[in-house]
Amino acid sequence: MPVKINSTGSYRNATLDLLRASAVVLMLIFHFIYDLKFFSLANVDIPSGAGWRELRAVIVSLFLITMGASLKLAYPMELDRRSFLVKMLTLAISALLVSLASYIFIKEHWIFFGIIHFILLASMLAINFRHSAKISLSIAIILLAIDQLNIFPSRWPFNYMGNWLPVKTNDFVAIFPWLALPFIGIWLAHQIVIINDPFRLCRLPKLINWLSRHSLIIYLLHQPIFLSLCYGYKQYLTD
Repeated sequence: MPVKINSTGSYRNATLDLLRASAVVLMLIFHFIYDLKFFSLANVDIPSGAGWRELRAVIVSLFLITMGASLKLAYPMELDRRSFLVKMLTLAISALLVSLASYIFIKEHWIFFGIIHFILLASMLAINFRHSAKISLSIAIILLAIDQLNIFPSRWPFNYMGNWLPVKTNDFVAIFPWLALPFIGIWLAHQIVIINDPFRLCRLPKLINWLSRHSLIIYLLHQPIFLSLCYGYKQYLTD
């Protein structure tokens, strides 16, 4: 069994830590190369070029699947409403900071519904299904089917707010098909591959656990750091 870490009955799962840490590392690589291109320090067709779009999809998928699975593992019994509300408040404040910062610095492409906003919404929608593997999988299949049938526009429901939102945004996670991924994560949390936690005995480096546990703060801080470094280097080259 995974190692129990607190009195609420939740568990630290090494397999999920590894998947989430992998997403963090890939995100850092992706955004650093994107920033190099932004400052004309690299000639790379990112984020829309061959391979880059697929890499972004992998990163988002890893984050959302592990998020869904974590709902089950963090609250394996009754929901600790206070703990959950604190987490949702933290996400809400983080999402607001991302929107405000992007509006100030890149007003024409500000982020109104990026990955943090999406995780906040998805967490609230999925939390009550964390014990229902079959229902969660069914919901995921329905959501994927809706996406394939093109029932809703890609920017739904934000397509109704066109006068208030930018035509292009620096980060956007569409409801369809991405909302299916947290529900797939819940389903996976009930499967042997996650329950048995095959990496629990592998003595993963402490860095893996650290990256996983601090993924939100890393997300919030890495871009200001990268942008500052790229800007400083660009200024050095032009002096």
